[in-house]
Parts: sequence; C-alpha cells; structure tokens
Amino acid sequence: DIYVNSVSALGLAMSMGLVVDYNMHMFLTYFEIEDCTTRDERVKKVLRTMGKSIFLGGFSTFLGILPLAFADSEFFRTFFFTFVGIVTLGPGHGLVFTPVVLSLIAPHTVKPTLAADVAEEEVVLSNKINID
Repeated sequence: DIYVNSVSALGLAMSMGLVVDYNMHMFLTYFEIEDCTTRDERVKKVLRTMGKSIFLGGFSTFLGILPLAFADSEFFRTFFFTFVGIVTLGPGHGLVFTPVVLSLIAPHTVKPTLAADVAEEEVVLSNKINID
C-alpha cells in the first residue's frame, strides 16, 4: 500500500513536470513541421523524430530509478513506485494518446504567411502572367 505522505506528494509534484514534458514535445514538434499536408503525415513525422527521444527519455528515467526498487528504506521504495507510474504513463501518453488526439482533431493548416510574403507571391505571379 502507498499512502499519500510528503514523499509521495513530492514525487507527484515532480511527475507533473515530467508528464507535461513528454506531451509538450509531441505538441510542439507537430506544430513546427511545415512540409506535410495532412494530420496523419504530420503525426508520422513527429513519431519518427520525437518519438524516439521520448521513448529513450522514459527508458533512461526508468533505468535511473531501478536501483531504488532494491532499497530497504520506505522513502526510496515509495519514490520508486511513484516514478514507475510516471515513467509508464508519461511516455505512454506522449507516444500513444497524444498522437491519436493530434491525428483526429489538431489543425493541419500551414503556418500563416506574413503580408510581405503574400505581396511577393503576387508580384511573382503577375510577372509569370505577363510573360505568358
């Protein structure tokens, strides 16, 4: 049994930062990609790039806390069980739940262009029309 005490509360506070970190990397990478036209293409590209990093980050965090499982202290064992939940749920959300949500409801438009860019495109298009 794990009871809520100062140790588990500290672990839960730290876990919020880790879980948000896993998901925000996916969201930010999704919105930084510019050369894809559909949501599915963007999600695949995000998983190919950021997915590996999120998996390795979760796995290395698990390896880092693994020695705590063999500790005799109740403090360390509570910390270990708290972080096992974090390391499974955080990357799980980042690698499974977030990409599904992004592929279903995220916007898939290209980032808006500046007015100067639009004006340049109009000049280029008008020059092409005059040449033909």
